[in-house]
Amino acid sequence: MKGRVKSIFAGVSISLGAFAYLITLQKTNNIFLSSCVFYIGLGLVLTYKLNLFTGQVFTLSKDDKIKYAQNLAKIFIYNLLGSVITTILLYQLYKPDVSNIINNKLGLSWYAIIISATLCNFLVCSAIKLYLMFCNHIAPWFVISIFVLLGFNHVVADMTYFSIGFLNNINISIISTINYFILCTIGNIIGGLLVCYINNK
Repeated sequence: MKGRVKSIFAGVSISLGAFAYLITLQKTNNIFLSSCVFYIGLGLVLTYKLNLFTGQVFTLSKDDKIKYAQNLAKIFIYNLLGSVITTILLYQLYKPDVSNIINNKLGLSWYAIIISATLCNFLVCSAIKLYLMFCNHIAPWFVISIFVLLGFNHVVADMTYFSIGFLNNINISIISTINYFILCTIGNIIGGLLVCYINNK
């Protein structure tokens, strides 16, 4: 039960970060500042040791393969639940425009999605490793700000962006969305495993 709650609240946290990014961008039109405030999401995950799918690719890597896959699948589902619930609630207060974000993501080729998602989670898991090494948020904050600034694909943050898109009645193809999330998830897993590989060398 505790693991489920931590997974749900990880989705909640990243959704808060995504909304912070979107609202800051909308109010200031400053992409650098907007990228910086996104860190509140991962900051909460690290502070409360929550189960974030992308981070758990790295931290659960010592489990046997079957248990590893099962745990990641469960965390993914509960992250999605937390993200969608948070998006629906915050949407009652803020209705940010995500059409450009979604169109840009769905406009990528399949290999570009995987490359972007791989680089994203390489940076996310590197940020987690930095936090575990130094026990402060400065270095992780910088690394996360860079991944957001570069627009890399983070599957849990994208749960919020696409949920907002559906609430905004943006014309989004369900098939294209499913394909995108499959490819993004694959890329995020590859990125996390790259950090595991380097970390074990």
